Amino acid sequence: MAHLVLLILLLLSPGALCVLPAPFNVTIVSFNLEHSLHWLAAPKTPPAARFRVHYLHLSDVSWTPVPWCSEVEGKESSCDLTDSFSDSSSFYVVRVQAFRFSQSSNWTHSATFNPILDTILGPPQVSVSGCGNCLRLQITPPTGRALQHFDSRHLLSEFTCRVHRSRDHIEFTLRVSSSEEVLIEYLEPGVEYCVTAALSVTFNTRSVPSEPHCTYTSPAPVNTVPVMLSLLCLACLLGALLCGSFLYSGSILCLPKQLPMMLASIPAEVPAAHAAAPEPFSLVTVLPAEPVDCPCPWITLYSSGEEEEEGEEDEEEDKVLCTTAAVLATVPEPKNVTVTSVNFGVVLEWESPRDAPGNLTYSAEFWIYSSGFTPGYRNINKTRCDFTKYLTAFGLYKFRVRAELQEETSPWVETPEFSIDKHTHIGAPTVKLISKEGNIEMEIQDPDMRIRKLRDVYSKVSYNIRYWKEDEADEVSMLNDQPQNRVVLLQLEPWTRYCVQAQVYIPFPEKSGEFSKAMCETSTTDGKVKPWVTALVMLGSMVVVMGTVMVLFLAAWYGYTAVKFIYPSVKLPEHFKQYLIEPPHSYIFLAMQNSPQPEEQCHEVFIVSEEAESSATVEGTPPQP
Repeated sequence: MAHLVLLILLLLSPGALCVLPAPFNVTIVSFNLEHSLHWLAAPKTPPAARFRVHYLHLSDVSWTPVPWCSEVEGKESSCDLTDSFSDSSSFYVVRVQAFRFSQSSNWTHSATFNPILDTILGPPQVSVSGCGNCLRLQITPPTGRALQHFDSRHLLSEFTCRVHRSRDHIEFTLRVSSSEEVLIEYLEPGVEYCVTAALSVTFNTRSVPSEPHCTYTSPAPVNTVPVMLSLLCLACLLGALLCGSFLYSGSILCLPKQLPMMLASIPAEVPAAHAAAPEPFSLVTVLPAEPVDCPCPWITLYSSGEEEEEGEEDEEEDKVLCTTAAVLATVPEPKNVTVTSVNFGVVLEWESPRDAPGNLTYSAEFWIYSSGFTPGYRNINKTRCDFTKYLTAFGLYKFRVRAELQEETSPWVETPEFSIDKHTHIGAPTVKLISKEGNIEMEIQDPDMRIRKLRDVYSKVSYNIRYWKEDEADEVSMLNDQPQNRVVLLQLEPWTRYCVQAQVYIPFPEKSGEFSKAMCETSTTDGKVKPWVTALVMLGSMVVVMGTVMVLFLAAWYGYTAVKFIYPSVKLPEHFKQYLIEPPHSYIFLAMQNSPQPEEQCHEVFIVSEEAESSATVEGTPPQP
């Protein structure tokens, strides 16, 4: 009878009525605070089955149905839960059930979901433009139906930007705010940079970066060399054509077109040998006529900085069971107890009391607000101990130390409250210099911190930079509050040695780190040729080319004229040749060659002027010779 009752109870139980298979793979997908529930129907789920969705606020005790998801159809279904998860900081659980008529499946639950922590933040909107040696950057948060009604929208105003230089793939990061336009200064002019941005939220690391937005800091320089070379070639070609046309037309370097006077005076017919005496003619020396020399126009056309870090000394911790001892005034207390912190490392230091015995030991403890004093070191014989491994970068701490001599102890000596993020000393960063194209580029690396990274503790980290000429240390130039770790120093004198230092600057809480060691580098020229130098070189090149062309033309032409003069292509007429080759037939000429030298005859000649003759006629005397 008992077995029959148990069988009836099992048949009447709710589990016995669940004949439908439960859905599976129930997940919540959230993008920009717009939440969507997705699930899959089991393989044996009937086609007519429907699905219902409930959600539970973890602060409540009852499930709440989603009205618009009470009868969802399909094997791959979804449900919009954006309006259901109204409190973005609370935790929720969702369940899905399949049903058909009076049959239903078991509930399938999702994982715990928090809207603000588990959503994926989309890419922000980025606008970037060049301004010479800088970039103007404007970033706005992502948009969406849920983000517009987000109560804590101010939390979505910080962004992490990655600036990438396309030429050599050098990049740096910085954090900016969407409330104002950001000016990224001291970049290399005329170079393309690409910027990507993503939301920087401490409580949510699942943000999608934007697409790269690329621009030049200044317009890309135009390469004028091909244009100048084309003009030079064109000018040379025109000059060669001009000279060739002049030569071809006979305007310059022309041979005389008339025969010499000697040849022009030769008669067309040569007299025979027995002919009468020809008419006399004058002997003329035949000289070659020089060609007219016509003028030809010329066409003118950045060692690493030292990092100061407190070295950790090897400390042996003797952990022993200490019994409670009465505080006796015979053991003096430690003196000058101080806390020093460098790069988030915390060290407690003190001085031994005067006339302290050699076997005096110490114990040190640290205090946390939530748990009070906690033992740190026991029975050490050194006057310093490192508490870094016990602490975090945030929170308030106190420390105390006492001296111990066997079973006797001194009173505790406590320090004031200490906050690592406020009181730590920031060490010097590492600086590297690269000199190129007349500029010096700095690469700054944050100092190594002992607990966490510097930018994980402080929301904004920037740098103060100072530089000067090596031989003029009194004239120092400053660049304050630079957000990027790559800075280009512009407008430097060429071939001058500059020295650079950098320090970390924290705006809040305001503090400045230690300056790095001075690094020096020599600047170079910018590698760009001045326009007037380019024009002068091109002009000189044109003159040289045109001069070479003209010399070749002149050499070829004068060689041609010399060959033509020596070996003329036009033959003399036959009567010219006969006249020039045969002996002369002039009787006067033959008589002059064969007759002897005639005798000279002299006669007395008187030359009397008219005045002497007239005076002699008057006086009646003969004139005198």
